[in-house]
Amino acid sequence: MKQAIGKRDGNYYTSIMDELHEKLAGVQEQERLRTHKIDQRLFRYLEFRIIEKFVDKVYQVNDNVLNIPAEFGRFTGMLVDLPMNVFSSDIAVDRLWRVRQKFGHMSQLIANDIIRLPFKNNAFHGIVSANLLHNYKRAEERRAILQELARVTEDWVVITIYLETSIPRLAWTIKNHRKETMVGEDQIESEITQAGFLIEDSKKVLPALHPQAVYLLRIP
Repeated sequence: MKQAIGKRDGNYYTSIMDELHEKLAGVQEQERLRTHKIDQRLFRYLEFRIIEKFVDKVYQVNDNVLNIPAEFGRFTGMLVDLPMNVFSSDIAVDRLWRVRQKFGHMSQLIANDIIRLPFKNNAFHGIVSANLLHNYKRAEERRAILQELARVTEDWVVITIYLETSIPRLAWTIKNHRKETMVGEDQIESEITQAGFLIEDSKKVLPALHPQAVYLLRIP
């Protein structure tokens, strides 16, 4: 009887590991597709450097920082090296496993929904949240997310947003990227203020060529 149970358990865990490896392979392919073109690599490099510069202006050694969404651990290495205590959060568990695969236990992993973060007020000194807000079309949704970020941080947040401009709008229409929301600059800055933040700095990644902008926000 013990042998039969052991064999069944072994098959069960083998099946789980096979499924995990399969999912990780799929996530690695998603990650590769985001950087396999030269223009993608250039854009992501410039975006990364702006975010790195903003974080460098405000962080303190050993700060607790939340990286949400985890985005394959794209910013984990930079945050760990500063050094800070990094918490990687994502609704997609397989992407969190990719972070674990790349960085081991240097980052704590939390699976959750951005609208209802399972953290106490002021749980983090800062937050890095790239490539999130453009997934939400409604102003109320974006404000709710910004308010939740404001609730769990005591100092700073770095976010990205797609700003509405005519040239990127034309390019996005041609590329059929309508699912990604662009927002007017006055509109998003109003939403940021309503959520309780002050805007300390902002920078467009590729002005006139790409709608992405990076904002450094502070809690007053």
